[in-house]
Amino acid sequence: MVVLGLLADVAPDPTGVDPAENTALGVTLLVVTALAVLTVAVVLIRRRRR
Repeated sequence: MVVLGLLADVAPDPTGVDPAENTALGVTLLVVTALAVLTVAVVLIRRRRR
């Protein structure tokens, strides 16, 4: 999480959005991506067991 925070601070902000909003959006995208990856992994594992 610390690395992600550093990346968010270093990354340029071309949209001019408030950095706090930008970070919140990044965290939200990370959570959604993580959930998607976990879902795919669970589905694949269940298919292999059958």
